[in-house]
Amino acid sequence: MYNALILNDAKLMFDSFGTVRQPVETKRQKRQWQEIRIALGTARQGTIYDVLKVAYPKLFVEKKQGEVKISLLMLFFMFAAAVAVCWGIFGQPKIAAVSVFMWGTGDAAAALVGILFGKHKVGFRLADGKKSREGSFSMLLVSALCGLGMLLFAQKMPLPKALPAAVTGAVFGTAAELFTPGEYDTVTVPAVIAAVLLFFV
Repeated sequence: MYNALILNDAKLMFDSFGTVRQPVETKRQKRQWQEIRIALGTARQGTIYDVLKVAYPKLFVEKKQGEVKISLLMLFFMFAAAVAVCWGIFGQPKIAAVSVFMWGTGDAAAALVGILFGKHKVGFRLADGKKSREGSFSMLLVSALCGLGMLLFAQKMPLPKALPAAVTGAVFGTAAELFTPGEYDTVTVPAVIAAVLLFFV
């Protein structure tokens, strides 16, 4: 019954590229449309692993069986969850984008700096022993700067509000990355950053 209502209300149409067009709808229909888009996006992303594994096998050297596939599935789940919560519940789709962007740029910076210059391991008791101070500091700095830029220009948040939001999100995101074991920071870091940013909206 619910699926029938969604199909009848949304009146799905596909253009020549196979993508779904969104008609003008009521608030209820818009929320249903968001659920459809999330479901379709997740279903499409589920095929990416198989395509990349065939096309670029050297990129998928695993320390243990299924490691890359689990990481990608967690990544896609995180994308869908961020959109569902930030947009579907709080009506803030750009916060989902900002949180993912802060995590992505910060994590990349931490990995690069940590590998090249990381000489001092973080000594906190519960922290992941593989993380370095240099990498963590670079994540804090890069994610804060990128978050500030996104909040100012995408979210249109005024500077006195955007600056503490970006810095606080970066601090909590870096802490989450430090204390989260293994590949699970793919989920925990964006979730923590999004929660902090939603507090400032």
